[in-house]
Amino acid sequence: MNQILNFRKTAVMKLFVLSILFALFPKPSHAQDDDTTKKVLVGNMAPNFKFFLAKDKKASLSDYKGKIVLLDFWATWCEPCRRELPLIQNLYNKFKNDPHFELFAFARGEDWNKTIPFKEQNHYTFPMLPDKNRKIFDIYARADIPRIVVIGKDGKVIYTDAGYDPKGMDELMAILTNELKEAN
Repeated sequence: MNQILNFRKTAVMKLFVLSILFALFPKPSHAQDDDTTKKVLVGNMAPNFKFFLAKDKKASLSDYKGKIVLLDFWATWCEPCRRELPLIQNLYNKFKNDPHFELFAFARGEDWNKTIPFKEQNHYTFPMLPDKNRKIFDIYARADIPRIVVIGKDGKVIYTDAGYDPKGMDELMAILTNELKEAN
């Protein structure tokens, strides 16, 4: 009987310790290196797609070949996206005048009626565009936002990341700085 009580006490104590560890060290909100949600990997040619720059102005990713292009996938309802977007604005502010840089932030699953008011309410100045039916997102990934894809001037993917991690933004800033220095 004492053995059973000791076993139960030990099991309860182990569960207690594990729950404290999970509370103290939560799962990070960024993608791991073994991200299986990617469809396009670093080194792959970036798939071309068409999109609207404005309600009546179409563009194609291939129009920007020779430039460093940052694609950001986000949604208005996504809390990690909302935390990341001010950092995207900072990136845009730093590089927007570089003729070799373009940034397009696609609102996954949302239309102009959600995208434009959200942009205005938050005073963002970078291009925030709808991806209403997830057609663009589905070219690049299976799941998870926020997601960033950077395409080099040769049209190949040079960086991808999913999830929000402020430290990852430092890495992204360094990559963009280096790539744009080489492009200029």
